[in-house]
Amino acid sequence: MTAAAAGTTWSHPIWHRKWRIYVSDAPFISDAWYFVHDDFDDEHDSRHGYAATVEEAREMIDEIDNWQPGDA
Repeated sequence: MTAAAAGTTWSHPIWHRKWRIYVSDAPFISDAWYFVHDDFDDEHDSRHGYAATVEEAREMIDEIDNWQPGDA
């Protein structure tokens, strides 16, 4: 049995701090990568999203993590 490559599934993600980045299987999303915080609760939790590249996902995660109340 061959181990899954990093980033191919939720259980074998690319990690960015406490965030999982992996290939999206959502047919209605054109972006290939899904990212989600490891403590994600439900659809009301905004700590998730889609990105075209892993680097873009990392940048979006950094923006979310650096957000402070009062930021535009």
